Amino acid sequence: MKKTRDLFWTFLKIGAFTFGGGYAMVALLEREFVEDKQWLSREEFLDMVAIAESTPGPVAVNSATYVGYKIEGAEGAAASTLAVCLPSFVVIYLISLVFDRFLQLSAVASAFRGIQVCVIYLILSAGMKMLKSLSGTAFNKIIVAGVVAAMVGCSVAAVSFSSLSYILLCGAAGVLRYLLKKRRKAALSFGGGYGMISLVRETVLRYGWLTEAEFLSFVAVSESTPGPLAINMATFIGSSQGGFPGALIATLGVVLPSFFIILLIAAVLKNLMKYAGVEAFLSGVRPCVVAMILATALNMMLSTLGGIKTLADGFAPDARSILVFAVLWAVHFVWKKRTQKAPSPIGMILLAAGLGILFWGV
Repeated sequence: MKKTRDLFWTFLKIGAFTFGGGYAMVALLEREFVEDKQWLSREEFLDMVAIAESTPGPVAVNSATYVGYKIEGAEGAAASTLAVCLPSFVVIYLISLVFDRFLQLSAVASAFRGIQVCVIYLILSAGMKMLKSLSGTAFNKIIVAGVVAAMVGCSVAAVSFSSLSYILLCGAAGVLRYLLKKRRKAALSFGGGYGMISLVRETVLRYGWLTEAEFLSFVAVSESTPGPLAINMATFIGSSQGGFPGALIATLGVVLPSFFIILLIAAVLKNLMKYAGVEAFLSGVRPCVVAMILATALNMMLSTLGGIKTLADGFAPDARSILVFAVLWAVHFVWKKRTQKAPSPIGMILLAAGLGILFWGV
């Protein structure tokens, strides 16, 4: 029972400070459950990231459900999932009531500029930490380098390539390696967190729930407010169409499928891992997870700091964003040198918000 309470309050805190989607949550989860509480080993944590990314639904919800089940069974899964969803539901529902006025608050807009830069720092630091945990085999290095180069190249060249393709290719490479060398490896797999945006856009425009401008504005708010992007969008769209009942129903519609799928997967994972073929497939995808996190950070750096989204855009660096990014990393290295630990992600988010107000609001 005590662990269930700890899970609820921990995920409530994480849900309240998860800016930038599921990847940014990785740093918070690792800090809480691997380093501080030591409830999960590094390998178990990587398994959690794999499962969360390779199954339908918001990464944050999948992670909360899996970790809760791993630590305290179905009760822990329910407590963790409720806790991680609650802050974003409350915040986004309140924002939906004053959406237009919220966007016009200069202090809020300035703070979000800093937070958006901090999201890049969080994702990049999480990816680098996970990269260090990988074994330094030539196979892993090739997978990481290849996937990072492919993802960044496709993004800059404006070429669409599904994340599922990377998963399948890396998994196939792992199986081929196993067949050729008869080696066994540990596991990880991957899926996408932001693929939902295109589906939601198509739906809301088709039914006339939001205009294109309203949709784009809300995506920006969702990226800069706490909680999973998918839940933020479901809550807002549900509220705009049906008030509080609509927000609740839409949010449950996003959360419940993920919750039950993850419960099922968590319950049978150990049995699945007994099969050499499964391990071989997952061994190929493990470095892919790290590579996709790093590539996401690099793409965001090019876009936010360098003003480069495609090759046609040219180089248009944002000096203030670069300065905030540099300050965050300087604080990171100084703090780590003095304490032997990375600074709290929550503290860095608050620092970035303050820097945003200072640099963009004054």
